[in-house]
Amino acid sequence: MNPHPDPILPQPARLCVFSFEHLARLIESVAPAYTAEARVFVERRRFGDAVAHARALMEQGAVDVFISAGANGAQLRRQLDHPVVLVNVSGFDIMAALVTAARTSRHIGVVTYDFISDGLREFSSLMSIPVSLRRYVGERDVVEQVSALRDAGADTVIGPSLVVETAERLGLRGVLIYSEASARQALEEAIAAARVAQAAQAGRRQLAALLGTLREGVLAVGRDERVWLANPAIGELLGQPAQSLQGRLLTEILPGADAAAVLEAADGTVLRQVFFLGERRMAGSLVALDEAGERSGAVLSLQDASAVERAGRELRMHARRSHVRARHTLADIIGSSPAIESLRSLAERFAVLDLSVLISGESGTGKELVAQGMHAASARSEEAFVAINCAALPESLLESELFGYEEGAFTGASKGGRPGLFELAHRGTIFLDEVGDMPLALQARLLRVLQEREVWRVGGREPTPVDVRVMAATHRDLPAAVRAGSFREDLFYRLNGLCLRIPPLRERLSDLPAIARSLLAGIARHSGTRLPEPALLERFLGRAVRHAWPGNVRELENLLERLVAFSTLPDAGEDLFGRLFPEFSAAAPTAAGPASLRRQRDDAELAALRAALDAAGGHLGEAAKTLGVSRTTLWRRLQRER
Repeated sequence: MNPHPDPILPQPARLCVFSFEHLARLIESVAPAYTAEARVFVERRRFGDAVAHARALMEQGAVDVFISAGANGAQLRRQLDHPVVLVNVSGFDIMAALVTAARTSRHIGVVTYDFISDGLREFSSLMSIPVSLRRYVGERDVVEQVSALRDAGADTVIGPSLVVETAERLGLRGVLIYSEASARQALEEAIAAARVAQAAQAGRRQLAALLGTLREGVLAVGRDERVWLANPAIGELLGQPAQSLQGRLLTEILPGADAAAVLEAADGTVLRQVFFLGERRMAGSLVALDEAGERSGAVLSLQDASAVERAGRELRMHARRSHVRARHTLADIIGSSPAIESLRSLAERFAVLDLSVLISGESGTGKELVAQGMHAASARSEEAFVAINCAALPESLLESELFGYEEGAFTGASKGGRPGLFELAHRGTIFLDEVGDMPLALQARLLRVLQEREVWRVGGREPTPVDVRVMAATHRDLPAAVRAGSFREDLFYRLNGLCLRIPPLRERLSDLPAIARSLLAGIARHSGTRLPEPALLERFLGRAVRHAWPGNVRELENLLERLVAFSTLPDAGEDLFGRLFPEFSAAAPTAAGPASLRRQRDDAELAALRAALDAAGGHLGEAAKTLGVSRTTLWRRLQRER
């Protein structure tokens, strides 16, 4: 089979001539010279009859271009949305007609359509016999003007075919103003226009074939807001054959679809609407269609709203699990305390070493920020940074997210399968947050990926090589988890190539004002509100440095959002301040070390979990719903405390 088929040869142009008798005979005399390029047929029809017959031929698709002249041609052009070529009068035509008439005439009359050209005035002034010039607009004007010329003594009348016929009927000699050269030029222009029309029709057929493959419904309307193209998908959405939509007004098909709004707009406006067809919701968009810089119509695309919503959910899920670029650098680590300076220095050194990194620290200390910063400072900075929270997903879903799956691997698996996050992070970095909560079975699979540098998809038959730097983070004591048998020792040593500890906020309280001001700027920017007054911020910071901050920077951000809201209230006094920030009313931290504070926080969390479980009558799902966490997360936290 020839992969490059020969182009389709152009078909002979189909030209239809609407004319009166004299011009019809002239065109018929020159048409045989164009047999190889065109099929010419002449219709001796005029005005309204010509327009009606032309529309019938257009509906049959039988004509590429019409040819006409004078008032007849002007009317066809006004009323048809189809190419119409006019037989034009040249200076040579005028001169030749005047010379021919002068041979046997004593007084010449000239009647032309619409206006008298400067060339005609100039040539007539050179004649040695009288020449009277007149013009006509409609068919009735012709009889009036020719009669007036006869009364004035003219014996020969020059003009288009209609004028010549009228002159002969009134007993005068008639000379056709058109020449063979004009007829040939009109045929050649019509053939060229037909080539353009045929190319446009071929393009529309190709467009229709392309649109037929789309699942999205698409239709196109002209400036008259009538449909000229509709694909099968929109017929299915509307519950009627696509062919039945042709030629109908858009508002008849889809009430409320305002094509005029985009047709008349000068700025390429896109109109998005929701349509209701019975109980079905349709999401549609209308956009103007421009051809050669001119507004020629509009295109409507239509989708079932539920399909759009499903696609949106998939895109959001993909965006959450695949941050393809790191958004932070090490410069975003705020603070100048010795603890944070040491951390930043170590992170800068570790960034250039292409080894796995284990980042430990309490929740909310900014472990992912440090990981992103090291990725941005590494040789892999131009590649993907992919993050996933290993504690946020159940085991079966976490497996397919990390390693991907093949088509048919399980019920509901996408057609064609899907790559996992390790494949998406190829040549870049994958960040495994809360790796200490990963189930043992998946720990074994992760170890194999780290050792063999290859991934087996769920249901896969062969491995996929990957080049990935692994950064992992945890708030748990992994050596203790290894001793307890809940974390694999070999995986711990594989992850612990380089280790970083993020200090909690209470160990670097000198950094708290700088962190607070940076967070406040971001909160104000995103919420569109003003920063709190300096006095209010100082009042907040004065309490903050005496707080234990069990939630670290994440807790600080939460309280600062309250502070921004508090600053917008009128006459907000000390009493309201205390109620908005009950955390600051708790006892100040004592000399107890970090382990004691962590224990206090864990005890408080466990008490809240058990209270919710008791209130739900022991029903795990109801308790999880009350706490705003997943059933799996609640179960895991309860198991951790046993």
